Amino acid sequence: TSDNTTTSDNTSDNTNLPTEDKLSVSVNPATPAEQYVPGTGSHIRVMKFDLSAGSKDVTVSAATVKLEGMANKDNITNVYVEDENGVVLTNQRAFTTDYDARLVFNGDYIIKAGEIKSLYVVMDVANSTNELIKMSISSLDSSSNVEGLPIVSNVIHTTSYASTTVKFDSDNTGTIASPTNKLYVGDTDKEIMKFSLENGGGNNKDVVVKSLRFR
Repeated sequence: TSDNTTTSDNTSDNTNLPTEDKLSVSVNPATPAEQYVPGTGSHIRVMKFDLSAGSKDVTVSAATVKLEGMANKDNITNVYVEDENGVVLTNQRAFTTDYDARLVFNGDYIIKAGEIKSLYVVMDVANSTNELIKMSISSLDSSSNVEGLPIVSNVIHTTSYASTTVKFDSDNTGTIASPTNKLYVGDTDKEIMKFSLENGGGNNKDVVVKSLRFR
């Protein structure tokens, strides 16, 4: 996996907020700079962008991302949007023959009046070498008029280096939680799942696991 993360607050100051009932879209100054990434890897952050609501709450339901630069669309296996905590907010799509991907949010995404939220466009790649990838957000489905589009990422260079694969294996055998496989109010320190992580890359490289997300 590739983890080129940056951190900041979910909301920014309101100096650049639109004053009307609009949604302003802009590239965040902390967007990843020109970078070199593995030609096979996942969770590569392409662009950080801000959604700024004006005088009213704004609901965003979908975003259209276009592939720019000099790259084979088939080498980008997924593109999606996530928040700063790494929570995936949209479906994960490959690019169409028109080199775009319509990303639908998992439930309407709301930006409160006077608020700025920062999100990322993220991609997974496979078998990409020496390609120049740029992506743009060309449109947003929003309850308010949108200003500032399109916005474009910096260039991403893919290399022949392949990131290490981590194999996840769950083990649901044996007694889980309790003899009846149920949890009760007041239960503590109950085992609900067993799993293992294996470095399956075969390239003698260590893997650092930074977080796990359960649903």
